Amino acid sequence: MTDGSAVDWTTAVTVGAAALAACGVGVLTAASSDTVSRRILSPERTHAKRSAEYGYRWRQAMERAVLQCSYVLAGGVGNYNDEIELAQTKLVRDMAHVELLVQAIVDRKGRLRIGKICTDERMPSTDYYVWLYDQESSQIYQLPLTTFGMALADAMERKIHSTTFCFLADAAASTASALVKDLLQITKSAVEIYENPLWLTQLALLTRKNLHPRDDLERVLYAFCRMQAWNCEQPTLLISYGAAVTPILLPMLQQVFPDDRHLFCYTGCIQTAQAAFHGRRSFQRNHVPECVSDALQFPHPVSYTTPLSRSMLHSVNTMPPYSRALVSLPIEIADVVETWMAAVDAFFLLKEDERINGYLPYVLKTDYLLTPVSLDVRHWTTRSLLQYVCGSRTRGEVPSETLDAAFSYLRERKPLAPLAKIDAYRKPIENAVFQHKLILIENKTLQDTVQPTQHWTLKSTAKAGCACCLPEEDEEDEDLGALKGKLDMSRPGVFVLPGTLKKGKPSAAGKFVDGKMGFAFDPTKFS
Repeated sequence: MTDGSAVDWTTAVTVGAAALAACGVGVLTAASSDTVSRRILSPERTHAKRSAEYGYRWRQAMERAVLQCSYVLAGGVGNYNDEIELAQTKLVRDMAHVELLVQAIVDRKGRLRIGKICTDERMPSTDYYVWLYDQESSQIYQLPLTTFGMALADAMERKIHSTTFCFLADAAASTASALVKDLLQITKSAVEIYENPLWLTQLALLTRKNLHPRDDLERVLYAFCRMQAWNCEQPTLLISYGAAVTPILLPMLQQVFPDDRHLFCYTGCIQTAQAAFHGRRSFQRNHVPECVSDALQFPHPVSYTTPLSRSMLHSVNTMPPYSRALVSLPIEIADVVETWMAAVDAFFLLKEDERINGYLPYVLKTDYLLTPVSLDVRHWTTRSLLQYVCGSRTRGEVPSETLDAAFSYLRERKPLAPLAKIDAYRKPIENAVFQHKLILIENKTLQDTVQPTQHWTLKSTAKAGCACCLPEEDEEDEDLGALKGKLDMSRPGVFVLPGTLKKGKPSAAGKFVDGKMGFAFDPTKFS
């Protein structure tokens, strides 16, 4: 490295440190300013001010992630040279060359990974591009996002795929995805993990901007997920994403992959706020990834602490006092509460139309694993979770040594220490959450949470409706009678609800045996 390069690197580090310090001061200033705003401004103006703050956080986080991705591709620690990235980047725009690259991906020539999705400031237009990185040759490709995505989707649809997806929506401040990841790795499960990819978050942000038709972005989503799975060495690929993008990605992923596995993980709002505080404290803002895999992830706390939109303020599921209840909380708590509620609200919106969209996820309450009331609760929850993610429910019991490894890890895992600041706002947090018509608070469970039993089901018999009451016995009998009339009993052991399959779309039923059906319980047991 020349002396000039050393000077450039030193300057870059100095400027970067100054920028990070400024961000830290900005967070403190925002918290102090919010305290004053809550006292002198109306709730409407306070929310407007917070919206600006949330937007600023997201812009800063994404700029940082994109710069880090470029930094690693440009040589990494000690070898920084922005000309390297430019020299190794091949701009591919004409359709003929795009199709050649797509064919190379399909033929598994090289190991291409999706890097970042953004505009190119060197280009006169504001078109979005996707950067691909070849791990074998270190070649970088820059392609028009929708042109490449649509061509890749067409090519992937013509192929037979053997990898099953499991999409994990984490509404527990990233603790759920970390928990599931550790369990799968410790038990040596046949699952490849793709944790919070940068491009997936960027695609959610692009969808929110409404710059492209939603159908086109859904095709891009399909293509990129299939591309990731194309070189997967395991039968299952788990892809996780944060609570902030859940309202955008959850319905899109269900629309694009209705026959794959979907895992919705959550805990109480207060526990989520505590985990978010710990996550913010432990996040290393000055950390620079040293490998490509780390640079292509998005572990920034905004993914689970900062709402992308303020849709909850106008949701039909929230009551009028919600706005004022949210303002009563300081911004560093209100943002997490709103993010958590938006993710859970997206879950409920899909559940309301589950007979049409076929949304039947494994709903995991992480408390069953981390703070169970008994060892049986932990045992059955661990067993059912591994069966669902690995698709092994119909292939016999989970080996005892696998469960022992999982239990040993869960026993040694230290719980997060409670925070006095969160406890001080326990009542205001519960009050804000209770303004949602469907969300249950604290020790309650969400609709269709998988219960810790030997014969677990993905669908409970509880009647959807008031979130505060359990159904009466006569209501359950009434629901059961209606259920018997709607289940297709023509195939033994398979229960299909009319209307859950899309017209003209082949079903995965019969191709995969993973225990995921229209309903996962035998109605005769409830008569």
